[in-house]
Order: sequence, then structure tokens, then C-alpha cells
Amino acid sequence: MFRLLTIILVISFAPASFAQEAKTIKQEDTFIDMIVGKKWTHAWGKTWVKVNKDGTVIGDSPNGKIKGTWYWKQSAFSDKRWCRTVTVGSKEFKEECQKFQTIGDRIMVNTTSSAPKGNYYFTK
Repeated sequence: MFRLLTIILVISFAPASFAQEAKTIKQEDTFIDMIVGKKWTHAWGKTWVKVNKDGTVIGDSPNGKIKGTWYWKQSAFSDKRWCRTVTVGSKEFKEECQKFQTIGDRIMVNTTSSAPKGNYYFTK
């Protein structure tokens, strides 16, 4: 019991430098290196998505199969962003340009209009 308490205290007071910072992806080549070709599973575990180098997006969710396209686009704020149009099941979603961040090489966060605090995805 004392040993467990000691471990918890050490972890609780560990310096912040042990934590990895989120890094915003600003370049298409970085996006391709970090995101493309990997299967990303949503934190809830019920949705996965894969962004392919050929410009397609595929996946599966409780609402149906995910299919679409992606591309880089200059936004009104002079910031290049990843943009996509997708269909989930029978529902079509309009174009949405999103911001992406990574935490290390296994965690990806994308910020959307419906999730301004971000969606968390993990890869193995």
C-alpha cells in the first residue's frame, strides 16, 4: 500500500517536461507523414477513419460507412488546412476544413465546427 502511494505521489509531482505537447500540423507533407495511411480509432472506440494518399477517406462508425475525399485548401485566414467532404452512412456532410494536432506519433486531435475542443483518435 505504501509503495503504491509513493508511486502515485511521484507521478503526480513529475515535471511538466515529461508530458508531450500538442503540435499543430501546418504543412501538407507533415500531414502526409504523420496522418496519412494510418488507421485512426476514435477515443470512444466505435469509429475509425483512414486518410489515404490518393485523396480518399474511408472508415466505419455506428452511423455507417465513412467515404469521402480530402485535400489542402487555403482558408480565408491565410492558413492552409486539411479539408474533406464525406458521407457517413446515407448522410452527406458538406466540405469542412479542420485543424489537426498530434501528441507524439500515436495521438491525433482534429478540431471541427461540431467539436471545437477536438476529437481524439489513436493509432497503434
